Amino acid sequence: AAMEETMLNHIHIAAAFSKLASLKKATPLVDKIRRSPTLVQLAKQAARVADRREFRAREIATLLMSCAALRVDLPWISEELGLSLAKWVPQTAQDMNPQALSNTVYGLGVLDLGDSPEVSAAIDHCATMIPSQLGRFSSMDVAQVAWGIGARDGRVDNSKLMEALASWVTAEAVNLPAFAASVDLPMIAVAFVRLQNWQPEMMNAIAARFVDINDLSRLRLWSLAALLWSWSHPCSPALDADSTEGIIHPEGPDSLSASRFLQKLRRAAKSRRITQEDIDRVPEGPKGETSKSWSPSKTSNTLSVAETF
Repeated sequence: AAMEETMLNHIHIAAAFSKLASLKKATPLVDKIRRSPTLVQLAKQAARVADRREFRAREIATLLMSCAALRVDLPWISEELGLSLAKWVPQTAQDMNPQALSNTVYGLGVLDLGDSPEVSAAIDHCATMIPSQLGRFSSMDVAQVAWGIGARDGRVDNSKLMEALASWVTAEAVNLPAFAASVDLPMIAVAFVRLQNWQPEMMNAIAARFVDINDLSRLRLWSLAALLWSWSHPCSPALDADSTEGIIHPEGPDSLSASRFLQKLRRAAKSRRITQEDIDRVPEGPKGETSKSWSPSKTSNTLSVAETF
């Protein structure tokens, strides 16, 4: 066993988990793989390598993202590996590029590692690094950071980071390519609303990208459900009949109230057979399990969540 361990270095281990996560995206892991003691031993070995501080910044980020992707199939992976990786993030965050920072925050957030000081310190260090680098972030990077913070349900005050993300989205939403907007903006909206942090300018900018009913009809199902979940949340001004919040279309002076946007979302969801169960499951994320009503067999122009992310 000792000889086998020496043959797998930090690069091999990170690559192995990354490959396993990639395979899981294509097809669910079979029971034989999920129950394999080899995977448990590999995770224990990875924890030992982490304790020896052999993983570099990029590898820590890759492993955290891989663990996040595997958390449903391998529920023990958080306990075996999560904290061992988290405690070295403060020493490596300064060497992380935007993708590594976003992967790290996303992974730490969704792995549900509790209130451990290691996780809080890791996210805090990333949070101090991100605002100064936002000019190099993609919308996917921003969405992953927001989702990771939102998944922590406000355990730690990251308001300064969220304000920086909101400013980025407000400025950049109108310029995002259509596909990036359809994938990333709904994730960002849900992340903020999970924290009951309704940012009017940012949410207006997000809604303005989808005011055309044709835009809503082309959204993947989770994205449409996510927008509906966000705009029907108790913190949304759309539920206030006297709301004066306006969603300003960037191409003209016309405004669309939050309540009118919510009505559009409801009509689009109804026409695409999105159920209340689907909407309630939105916080599980676009990588969550697929419900029956999201099956591609339901209608020819839609795909399941598993297939669209």
